[in-house]
Amino acid sequence: MTEEDLEFFADRDLGKAFVRRVRAAEICRITGYWERFGETNAADHHWIAEIAKSGMVALSHDSAMRRNPLAR
Repeated sequence: MTEEDLEFFADRDLGKAFVRRVRAAEICRITGYWERFGETNAADHHWIAEIAKSGMVALSHDSAMRRNPLAR
């Protein structure tokens, strides 16, 4: 896998503006939470498992995930 193959996934806490800025800067390929899951509020362990299976790298700013064993 090369760097060009990497795709990132931005958790909803990073916001839509973050995803738009990354795309505008052409830094990397990125998918926003809402693009994959809509406006739902999926449990962290659910979306993390799905994103991991897809091969994307998850990005989040949710510090509470460190204390949740299901989200680690």
